[in-house]
Amino acid sequence: MLKKSYEKLNEKVYTTDLENGLKVIVIPKKGYTKCAGIIATKFGSLYSNGIINYHNKKIVVKPGIAHFLEHRLFDNKKGQVFDLFSEIGAISNAFTTYDKTAYYFLTSDKIEENVNLLLDFVQELNITPQSVEKEKNIIVEELNMYEDNPESRAIKGILNCLYEYNPIRLDIGGSPSDVKCTSLLDLEVCHKTFYHPSNMILVIVGNVDPDSIEDTIKNNQNKKNFEKRFLYKDYDYYESNKVLENYKEIEMPISTMIVSLGYKFPEFDKSLGAVTKNKLIIAFSIYMNCIFSESSALNEKLYSKNVITSPIQFMHENKKKCNFSILLSEVLDYDKYQKEIEEAISSFDAQSNILAIERIKNLYVGISLKKLESPLDYAISYVDGYINNLDLMEEISLIKSISVEDIDYVGKQFKKASKATFVIKPQKEKKND
Repeated sequence: MLKKSYEKLNEKVYTTDLENGLKVIVIPKKGYTKCAGIIATKFGSLYSNGIINYHNKKIVVKPGIAHFLEHRLFDNKKGQVFDLFSEIGAISNAFTTYDKTAYYFLTSDKIEENVNLLLDFVQELNITPQSVEKEKNIIVEELNMYEDNPESRAIKGILNCLYEYNPIRLDIGGSPSDVKCTSLLDLEVCHKTFYHPSNMILVIVGNVDPDSIEDTIKNNQNKKNFEKRFLYKDYDYYESNKVLENYKEIEMPISTMIVSLGYKFPEFDKSLGAVTKNKLIIAFSIYMNCIFSESSALNEKLYSKNVITSPIQFMHENKKKCNFSILLSEVLDYDKYQKEIEEAISSFDAQSNILAIERIKNLYVGISLKKLESPLDYAISYVDGYINNLDLMEEISLIKSISVEDIDYVGKQFKKASKATFVIKPQKEKKND
């Protein structure tokens, strides 16, 4: 395995690409009592509506199918995967996001058995028409549960206001109708396409010997034959830099209004390298932390004036063909809230907030270092970095390199961004006749 040392962090990362294309990362951590393993595929909800060339037949990647596959893989022919891991002293789980699906275990013993089980159940699809139909009802119930969650509805609602075509506007689990029309063939074709080793990464973090782990993984993979991966083509569309809807509202049985503000930015210039792009993504987060964090002057002001009842939540995402920020809060006075937010954005001056920027950068460095203390957080963060072309070990240097000019650039993007508002109002009481 290729060894790369990071002296400042006292970390060593061992990397190899197997003959079948699987990328393997082993990070030995002496003294750790736990070991984490995670395998991930570059397949999430943003791949929806793309086309797979299946023996000269076009198969459309249905919305929600990445999440559907995650569900089905846990029902292995040897039994329920959760139980299989539990029998060898490990816990396991999985998650699907916009750009990936990941499966992991955490254990303190029998690492080789856990690695083999992880690889086997993820790479083997065990489904029948009956099991697919049964799973549909389970997933639809899960989707309905999220529909009853105000915060989930607020995020989905604002994304639907911001984007007309980008799959970011779709629920990660799809819609009930998407789920109901998903077929056995859809699942099989997507598994062969996206779960091919050449589209996956395996990360092991813990008190392990890299050579021994490498042998375990190679022995496992050498026993398997993988068909040639089907060709996949992204969904082709044009998305305007303008928002689809400026304002939309719904009612739900809640006590306080929820306001979600969305800011839609142009995609980063394609000429930017991965390092510069990731640097700007972090800069967006730092900028928002300066203005909207719970300890910010704006939050304190909004609380004191009885404008909000909860801290402003904020997020920035930069994924396939989308670049946006969201603010979310429980609001008592809608007009004042909008006015104060816009004033805070228009009046922010990076040069006058150098100390705050440096404080937040130090906070982010601390968060990055803390990831290295937990084998599971470490493994998940490494996968996140890989999917986004970011070397986790270089993240701290990237944070430290962010300048006042970078924050100033972000501020200018906010001031000229296309903006949308999605509001959830308390449900009106029905009058008796």
